[in-house]
Amino acid sequence: MRIIRTTKEFYEIANPLIDWEFDGVDGLEADSIAGLFFSDRAAELKDFCERNPKYHIISIKASMLFNRFVEKASAFYLADGDSSPEIILIRWHETAEEKFMDEDLAG
Repeated sequence: MRIIRTTKEFYEIANPLIDWEFDGVDGLEADSIAGLFFSDRAAELKDFCERNPKYHIISIKASMLFNRFVEKASAFYLADGDSSPEIILIRWHETAEEKFMDEDLAG
């Protein structure tokens, strides 16, 4: 598990994992242009990954990214990088001011 303190650090770690520009493989289309899938599509994503073993599910739950399927996650990504289920990214900011500065710098 790794605590991520800035948006820049988050993307440096997440970019090699997530297929940000998922292009509709096997007829599956993401819910957003950034490749995000909403929680109601969990069963569909699990079926997709069984048919396409190159991909695995990344789950978003409670400001954390889990490199595996997690029940009741708020959203999902498809990933085609390192599939180690031990990878967990935690977004954390010490103060509201740091969060504001981080978001401001991220553009």
